[in-house]
Amino acid sequence: MNYRQLAIRVLYLSLAFAALTGITAVFVPVNSTILFRLLASAIATGFSAAFMLLAIRLLENPRLRPIGSTIGVLICIVYSMFLFTIWLDAVISIPAFLTEHLAFTTWIIFLCGIPITTGSACCTRTTAKKAGIFIIFVWISLACIWITATWINSEEFSQFLGHVALPLAWCSVAAALLLLNWPKYATGFVITILTCVLWQWFAMKSNNDWSMHTTALRWILVFGWISCTYSLRSLLTLRKPAYAVKRIEMTAICLGSLAFGTCFILLWAEMAKVQHDLLVRLSIATAILGGTAVLGTFITQVLRMSMIIKSDSPPLRATCPRCMHEIDINQGKSSCPICGLRFKLLFEFPCCRKCEYDVTQTTEDRCPECGEPIGTSSTS
Repeated sequence: MNYRQLAIRVLYLSLAFAALTGITAVFVPVNSTILFRLLASAIATGFSAAFMLLAIRLLENPRLRPIGSTIGVLICIVYSMFLFTIWLDAVISIPAFLTEHLAFTTWIIFLCGIPITTGSACCTRTTAKKAGIFIIFVWISLACIWITATWINSEEFSQFLGHVALPLAWCSVAAALLLLNWPKYATGFVITILTCVLWQWFAMKSNNDWSMHTTALRWILVFGWISCTYSLRSLLTLRKPAYAVKRIEMTAICLGSLAFGTCFILLWAEMAKVQHDLLVRLSIATAILGGTAVLGTFITQVLRMSMIIKSDSPPLRATCPRCMHEIDINQGKSSCPICGLRFKLLFEFPCCRKCEYDVTQTTEDRCPECGEPIGTSSTS
């Protein structure tokens, strides 16, 4: 079966259904809920078909198949539950709370599906597979906990939800970022897990009344600050050594760490019921500075990845595989002047094994950049 063609047909049918709903609006009373149910169903069908097209396209690539599978399963579940929610009370008479529970369940699955999909994307890369599996497991567990809390409607379970699920959701993001550079940041991962466990333990023990556990609260916030700093460093250094901008990265890490610190101090002041007008202004200021520095670091790294590498090597004479014209391909990123097909060409050159400095025209036996001996092949 051609699933792509089927999804396209469903997409066009949803657009036709939405147009038909617009025509029906002339004959249906304005205060009728049926009209809005039809329109919501048509819009949901269109969005679902579009996402299914994306899922099918990803499934066709073996490397991206985990992402496509995750998106396809989530869309099927969310779309089915959405239609079931908006049409159930129109077909049969059911209590209002049941419809609300179904709506909350749909939103929980949809929102938890975002980090689950992110985890599936991490699973496509060998270096990030541990982080992907971890984030998928944690957020599937969180989705089950939140759905259970929605249907049980128990005050005790709701308290358990606030004491256990919320710390786990926060710490899972930091732990996943640290797993991206495993085992380099194993210490930070252990601190993150310790922070989560301590937070959950004292939250249940004090029922979120931290006035009796101020010392424990300080240690938890300190551990949380260290964990966030480690996570930010892991995120900013997740690149090839050739694309490193160490001074900018270090500045962003320091400003980000400062922002985390002021935010945790503000959180402590809020729990301790201390006047914190100045802390609010400091937190906002440092958050803006830290966010700007992190964004600037990412932009700089992307620019270094996309810049054209200049070299004395002559261009490569080749045939464009799309238009079959003879063209010259320069080193770096370029495109065919005839059909626009994009290329990325890297010429190999001898480099230092320590700092990767180009030693093509070096006559000495040591790297002029770092002093590392230049390895030569033996002729004996």
